[in-house]
Amino acid sequence: MTSAQRDLIGRAADLSGSTVTGYAVTRLVEEARKEIEQSKRIALDADEWDAFTAIIDSPADDSAWRGLLDRPAPWTAA
Repeated sequence: MTSAQRDLIGRAADLSGSTVTGYAVTRLVEEARKEIEQSKRIALDADEWDAFTAIIDSPADDSAWRGLLDRPAPWTAA
């Protein structure tokens, strides 16, 4: 860290009424939360959104489910 960076951070800490350590921890926690929240989001442009909604709005192929649903439940007597 350069002395200019140290002075800048120290000044910001003073202005916020905090120690440099307290200021740094507060800012790091805020940025960590933002980073984690951003990693949970998916951004789609208009074309991607249209493709996504077309897929989820289309009828499902239920042939795989049909075989499963036609079998007796394993907990019932055969």
